[in-house]
Amino acid sequence: MKKLISLALCLMMVMTLLTACGGKTETPETSETPTVNTEKEPEATKKVELKLSLWGNDERKVKFEELLKPFNEANNCTVEVVLVPFDEYMQKLSIQLASKSAPDVIWLAEKMVPQFIESGELVDLSARLKADAEYDFDDFFPSTLDLFTRGNEIYGIPFSFGPRVIYYNKTLFEAKGLPTPTELYKEGKWTLDAFFESAKALTDSSNGVYGMKLQGATEPTAYMNSLYDIVLSNGAEYFNDDMTEFILNSEGGINAMTRYYNALFVDESHVKPGDQSQFETGKIAMARDTFSYAANLRGKVDFEWDIVAAPKGSDPEAKVTSGFANYSVTKGENQELGIKLAMFLTSKESMLNLVSTFPSPRSSVLGSDAFLNQPEGLPSAESVKLAFVDQIESPGVKAYPSHENYQKIDVEINRLFELMFTKEYSPEQIVEMMKEAVDPLLK
Repeated sequence: MKKLISLALCLMMVMTLLTACGGKTETPETSETPTVNTEKEPEATKKVELKLSLWGNDERKVKFEELLKPFNEANNCTVEVVLVPFDEYMQKLSIQLASKSAPDVIWLAEKMVPQFIESGELVDLSARLKADAEYDFDDFFPSTLDLFTRGNEIYGIPFSFGPRVIYYNKTLFEAKGLPTPTELYKEGKWTLDAFFESAKALTDSSNGVYGMKLQGATEPTAYMNSLYDIVLSNGAEYFNDDMTEFILNSEGGINAMTRYYNALFVDESHVKPGDQSQFETGKIAMARDTFSYAANLRGKVDFEWDIVAAPKGSDPEAKVTSGFANYSVTKGENQELGIKLAMFLTSKESMLNLVSTFPSPRSSVLGSDAFLNQPEGLPSAESVKLAFVDQIESPGVKAYPSHENYQKIDVEINRLFELMFTKEYSPEQIVEMMKEAVDPLLK
């Protein structure tokens, strides 16, 4: 009996083991829950989208889109070129900065710079600019950076500037038997006195010929800018260093205004206010304008012409005046790539590509054959160097005055210049009225 019980127990143990080993194989396949892979495949890196804001026409937009292709490819990004009319530019950008929706990289003109630096929305570029040996920050003329520098911080990189030059009609000078401004310059005699005396001698009212015009073709009512070279040459200034006081009411300032007034209404050697005649008519002996104005003359006029630097006055070390355009980077999630873009656009290579449009503040670019050898050899390489490049090296350039309240200041000063044109007030009286009107706007 005991043997039977033991055998039964052994059989039961064997059956249990067989069931345990074979249980899984007997479960139907349809009862299994399918395994689902919940991990997403890694997506391709998305392209960063940057915006570059500038002014100009559609041709300029297309040119920049082409220029930016290597940058887009190298940085896996897309740069959208945003074109804004210049007249709307400052207001639109102010609104965008206030709402944190400004483009990543922006163009600024010299008048805009103080206001936008004060906004606190621009990135300090100094560390990156100075750390990149290949970028060669030292290649920039030092005086071209003053406008964008606050202490050790740099809030903009200039890409174009324009020390004004004097265009002169060689044919008119030769017809009068007068030494040309270039000849006087080489002899060290190109002074304010020589400038005004030459203008007087070349004026011929019977033939509608004027000796000079100081307002540029693109800035017919920019009276303050157009006189700035003469103001500085007289050892004067419009404003004190910290832009808190109008100081043209100095001896040199009054002298500069009086010279201008006399050219208009005593000698009548200056084109009359409101007269839009330009140098290319052949009826103006000397005209102050931008370097790029030469494009209006090449192959389009029937007289010989050349350029010379602004004449010197009582302060021979006075800097030459210039407008500026620069790149600034706005604060935001893409600011590091924005800095890289600004540096790409102001590299030697990019500036050489654009040198026929934008005179570069880089020494290596201004000294290159691409810049010195102008189309048709006009002006000559020698004249380009004497009138433009040498002046930047020494005595250097000075930006037009700018202030965060500059638009209102400009309106007041223009209003008083136009009051002077009525001839009811003397230059000295006008300057005092300017001080009265402008000083409160500087506070």
